[in-house]
Amino acid sequence: MKLKDLLKGLETKAVSGLDNVDVTNIAYDSRKVGPGAVFVCLSGLHSDGHRFVRDAVSLGAVAVVVERDVQVDGAVRVLVPDSRKALALLACRFYGDPSRRLKIAGITGTNGKTTVSYLVQSICSQAGIRAGVIGTIGYDVGDVTLKGSHTTPEAPEFQELLSKMVAQGITHAAVEVSSHALAFGRSYGTEFDVVVFTNLTRDHLDFHGTFDEYQKAKLRLFTGAERKTWKKGPPTAILNLDDPFFDALAEVAGDKMIGYSISKAADLRVGDFEHFSGGSKFSIVWRGQNLEVRLSLPGVFNVMNALAAFGVGVCFGIDERQIVRGLEAVKGVRGRLELVERGRAFSVFVDYAHTSDALSNVLRTVREITKGNLICVFGCGGDRDRGKRSEMGRVSGALADYTIVTSDNPRSEEPFSIITEIEKGILETKGRYEIIPDRREAIRHAIARAREGDSVLIAGKGHEDYQILGNKVVHFDDREVAAEFLGESSRDEG
Repeated sequence: MKLKDLLKGLETKAVSGLDNVDVTNIAYDSRKVGPGAVFVCLSGLHSDGHRFVRDAVSLGAVAVVVERDVQVDGAVRVLVPDSRKALALLACRFYGDPSRRLKIAGITGTNGKTTVSYLVQSICSQAGIRAGVIGTIGYDVGDVTLKGSHTTPEAPEFQELLSKMVAQGITHAAVEVSSHALAFGRSYGTEFDVVVFTNLTRDHLDFHGTFDEYQKAKLRLFTGAERKTWKKGPPTAILNLDDPFFDALAEVAGDKMIGYSISKAADLRVGDFEHFSGGSKFSIVWRGQNLEVRLSLPGVFNVMNALAAFGVGVCFGIDERQIVRGLEAVKGVRGRLELVERGRAFSVFVDYAHTSDALSNVLRTVREITKGNLICVFGCGGDRDRGKRSEMGRVSGALADYTIVTSDNPRSEEPFSIITEIEKGILETKGRYEIIPDRREAIRHAIARAREGDSVLIAGKGHEDYQILGNKVVHFDDREVAAEFLGESSRDEG
């Protein structure tokens, strides 16, 4: 692609140099620049791409995109008002605007994004439609599922994944859009057909600073700020009517909106509801129909996730009966209230819950299916929002019969200092607890403590298969560790 073609439609302040050069890729990390690259200088949290202009040119960059008046020798200099938006739009154009050739649902919210995305994929599958997924667990682009370091990858990787879906013959996609991605404009320029809001509770305040800024980031998906143009027309917004943030979203979402609720009058709502071990049975009330659903995902919050996914299916033009079959076909989502089954007289669940609201929802759900005691094992991540630590402690202290406070990903923090902040919340509840900083030992102890009818919830990491200790990343999978100790305990009994 010629640079001059790549720059068409991009808001620029000045272009210095000959733009009739061939472009081979878009890079924002100077270490990944090669001959023919366009290097986009981003001002990040820890580094500034403008400092690496010379390095990029020496490695073969034919153009450098800057948002400050810096000197560029040996390459075309493109001055723009916003490098991040420029990166996103350049990526869209470089990969042929793949979002215009796909039907895409963008899903945002604090909790539930991953489950909704896999429910949507299952709905599409039941209708004979190939759908990809981009999100926290990984990037499903057809023949392969790739691991990713971010829920929503940076713009060039994001657009490349969408283009791979198109190349694979995939026609639909469910995409988790995180608050970080929205703040950094990673999905800017992407044309969504549907945008979904699940819920909003405290999270990522270490990055956003305040809850208000966190809300503003989420709003971007619904205001049109993530799209430069609407070739397809504005997307349909599917909004959780039961969340306090609904009103703010409804104001900006436009006329194309579907509200969903478990208790209020809404376009899409729940009728009769019956909870059972391992799931629930309920009816979805939609346009005069009462559609019976038997969902194999436990908890009221998963009923809400099912409603959101149903709304996406409707917007994708899928028959309502096929949507129901798609919901019922999902038997579990990796690391989301996942049962570690080893034939024991007690249950062990692994869940990604890492906010106070998510932990509360999961503990309440497990409580409903637990005859004996509920044991909760959890910790909080280091170098992240400290304010939620005591909140999560209060939740577990109040809702679990016994809490084992341990390490999550302590990163650069001293594990015991994190645990002490969690402990403050538990002490307010007078809940029973103990501290075992080593996560492996904490899981072992919880399983050894469990008796017939009890449930053990291991929360915080879910699908993750690593632990970050200082500057080291070591393999650690809650599910593997739990299965190991369940096996050992079973042999001991035998």
